Amino acid sequence: MVGGPDTVPGLSWWGRWIVRWPRTTETDMPTKVANKGKVSKRDVLLKLLRSNNGATVVQMQKVTGWQPHSVRGFLSGHVKKGLGLTVTSEVGSDGARRYSVSGR
Repeated sequence: MVGGPDTVPGLSWWGRWIVRWPRTTETDMPTKVANKGKVSKRDVLLKLLRSNNGATVVQMQKVTGWQPHSVRGFLSGHVKKGLGLTVTSEVGSDGARRYSVSGR
């Protein structure tokens, strides 16, 4: 038998089998669930940047798993241009550049 128990097999006019699946209604479709309780990478990075010491690119890489150019792109594209925050960077005594945000 072609198909499963929910199918209605039939022959098309040219002699091939066709299977008609039952129609799905809106109640059969899965509902979209909001990501409750899930913290986004954006939120984690902004929290790091708002901390007292700020964050280095290496720290942000470890948190997100991104490449260095992606972290810097996030800072310039999303944080500066998208959110309108001021990104400041300074080199510490250890030689590592630390980024922090100020604004809103």
